[in-house]
Amino acid sequence: MSLFQQLTEKSWAVHGPMEELPPADVIAGSVRRTGLWTLLAVVTALFGLFIAAYFLRSDYPDWVPVEDPAVLWLNTVLLVFASIAFQLARNAAERGDRKRTQRELLLGGLLTLAFLGGQYWAWEQLRLTGAYVVSDAAYAFFYLLTGIHGLHLAGGLYVWLRVMVRMWRSTD
Repeated sequence: MSLFQQLTEKSWAVHGPMEELPPADVIAGSVRRTGLWTLLAVVTALFGLFIAAYFLRSDYPDWVPVEDPAVLWLNTVLLVFASIAFQLARNAAERGDRKRTQRELLLGGLLTLAFLGGQYWAWEQLRLTGAYVVSDAAYAFFYLLTGIHGLHLAGGLYVWLRVMVRMWRSTD
């Protein structure tokens, strides 16, 4: 059933005999999937609006660009490798390779945690130079965007932790 069909389905309407209804686990899975896609759409729109606001505000004459801390380059590398590790974990899971899935998931999560630590370090470097949220609009946007991104990743790490716990508890 397509996402459009799921969203337009009248779940309260009579479907016929109960035997024709899909099992409860199939319904729960489609509800979760629809919820996930809705969440992803909202997060994408939120980040898109923040980026649009950033570029609109940067056109004002009082805008002074942020001196990016050098650690942000390291953070970018960490985030790229975390993304690669998560993709490798997905590929391993599709092949049924449990050990590799666990290893790649663990690596991806640890790299993401390192990224968040690096973001905190970048904030500390800016704070030590006297660059606070109220210092300038550019700094306010920097703290806002990196903070929201950090919260986004923390939500992902919550899900990651739940998956890791379930994988280590379950037996083959």
